[in-house]
Amino acid sequence: MKIEPYRARNDLAANGCPMRVLVIEDDADTRDNLCDILELDDFQVDTAATGAEALAYGNWPEVSAVILDGRLPDSNAQELLPQIGQLAPQAAVIIATGYADLDSAISALRQGAADYLIKPVNAGALRASLSRIVDKIRTESSLQENQRRLREERDFVQNLWDSAQTILLLLDPEGRIVRFNPYLETLSGYHLAEVQGQDWFTSFVAEKDRADARRAFQDVLINGRLQGKVSPIQTRAGLEREIHWFARVLKDVRGDATGVLASGQDITELKSAQERALQKERLAAIGETMAGLVHESGNALQRTGACLEMLRLEVEDRPEAVDLVDRALRAQVQLHQLYEEVRQYAAPINLRRDRCDLAETWQETWVHLAEARREKNLTLREEINDVDLCCWIDRRTIGQVWRNILENAIYVSPESSVIVIRCTATTWKDRPAVEVAICDQGPGLTPEQRRRIFEPFFTTKTKGTGLGMAIVQRIIQSHGGSITVCDHPGQGAEIRVILPRGES
Repeated sequence: MKIEPYRARNDLAANGCPMRVLVIEDDADTRDNLCDILELDDFQVDTAATGAEALAYGNWPEVSAVILDGRLPDSNAQELLPQIGQLAPQAAVIIATGYADLDSAISALRQGAADYLIKPVNAGALRASLSRIVDKIRTESSLQENQRRLREERDFVQNLWDSAQTILLLLDPEGRIVRFNPYLETLSGYHLAEVQGQDWFTSFVAEKDRADARRAFQDVLINGRLQGKVSPIQTRAGLEREIHWFARVLKDVRGDATGVLASGQDITELKSAQERALQKERLAAIGETMAGLVHESGNALQRTGACLEMLRLEVEDRPEAVDLVDRALRAQVQLHQLYEEVRQYAAPINLRRDRCDLAETWQETWVHLAEARREKNLTLREEINDVDLCCWIDRRTIGQVWRNILENAIYVSPESSVIVIRCTATTWKDRPAVEVAICDQGPGLTPEQRRRIFEPFFTTKTKGTGLGMAIVQRIIQSHGGSITVCDHPGQGAEIRVILPRGES
């Protein structure tokens, strides 16, 4: 009988991946007949005549299907099926037997056989069975490929989500937090698990900005997107970060909004840099103006001061007039101090270093501040701890440093409290140094005050230029040291100054 080839051929062969079939059959004629049918349909065929020969077969990983004789000289299908399942879990097994045994068929199918054919094997039935196997392999292969692509896309999105140096935020239509990326966790100080499901605006937006942020969110839900709005968030530490936002609405297949995906770029540092550059330009102009103004004003103040002194002599017998003259003289001194402070900030710092004991410099300053602290009955406590306080410094400018810091400490300290100066030996930029911490018992600093304390013209006092701590920072930096501020809420502020010991 002439065997016609299966015209559709197997799909794997058509795609350039020929399917390998292992025929395990002890009867040579049956084996040859099965091989002819399979090879006509472009299957790659290997054969084995016994169970032992089959188990010794070396290409099990490449086998897609097995045609297994139900009874072999040394084994049977029930015994071989579990072993084949271990050797080639990917292979579909077709049982071919000359015995129409229903119980054996059911048992084989329960053990994982894909089909059960009666000998002599009909070519059409075999092809139909193999076609189902090919379809299953093709479907599984397609599914695996789709799963692979989905995994790659998921991994790509997850990696992008995890590594993006920008805020990625997903909110539900009510404005509740669904998800945000690690960048926002780092920026804000909040972990997703802490705030997931909470209202975004209550958790991350300051009250003064909340209404505007909610309106922008509603606009996204209505109009579909938001382009380039700058709106701040508030961190766990109470600091504000300026964020440049972009957002778009997410919709389901019916067109209903399911949430809002927002991305935000932190522009706080950029904005601060722009403000600093602008301020630097303004300060340069102020410096040039003030240099001349201070010089001319100094002369005028000297003349008016001399006139007031002479006037005081003329009215010595009139106490009320003397009091008015004295108040005018004190106002002149304050005005001169203000001019001098601005001049010092604008002028370059020229240091004249000598080997000095730091304790002597702040003790001298404390004595000079006797009038300022007298009404509060404050005490200065030194905790030097045997630290060598000798450094190469400009005594005059370091005296200015202590004066500004101690004046601020006196201003905020409650009556009969203690100002502590604590000293520690340390290193700074790989050089021996001394750390001096000045601690008061005032109310402490707000997050904004900590952030802006060294900013020129920033002050919380009703009087003064706000240049004192900016000048202090310049002086310390010109000595090659550093100055930082720490806060102990309810227990006061702490200013830490590090000064290298060496001359350079």
